[in-house]
Amino acid sequence: MRTGPAATQRRSLTAEERSALFEGRSLHAKSEEEEALGQAIAEVGRLAALEDMAEAAAGRTEMEVTMVQCQQCARRFRGRPETCVRDGHTLRRVRGTRHFRACEGCGLRAAGERPAGQSMLPCPRCGKRLWRAAAVRDIRAPDRGRAAREMSALKPTGGPEIKSLRYG
Repeated sequence: MRTGPAATQRRSLTAEERSALFEGRSLHAKSEEEEALGQAIAEVGRLAALEDMAEAAAGRTEMEVTMVQCQQCARRFRGRPETCVRDGHTLRRVRGTRHFRACEGCGLRAAGERPAGQSMLPCPRCGKRLWRAAAVRDIRAPDRGRAAREMSALKPTGGPEIKSLRYG
């Protein structure tokens, strides 16, 4: 037979002790509800920041950008033009304003150095020379993720759209 501390006999727990043991939690563990609430609050904060940024972008029709200016061509570019680099032209970085505009005829959106009223180029889609100022936010297409594509594939009845009876 054993002697010493290992020889002590085990006793069974009472129902009260057992329930207290199972109900007790670590001081460092959060409940699932608190954790879910924390994640929800963080997500709402992130979405609120995105919404504030979108509202600020909706009112802006121009933005300050860094451009590359070629001394020999006397032109400004958004990036380093390969032809000027190949020909050994002198390039330098300059600050400039990029104006956003939309065509009055077809709604095509564009951006350039001149404001909407001073743009001399015709619209590449419809050929009109009437431009209006457009917001920075309008230039980018809305983000249509997988969920949006799946929703657009549904018929008004809720099921998938059947394009052909033979092939589904």
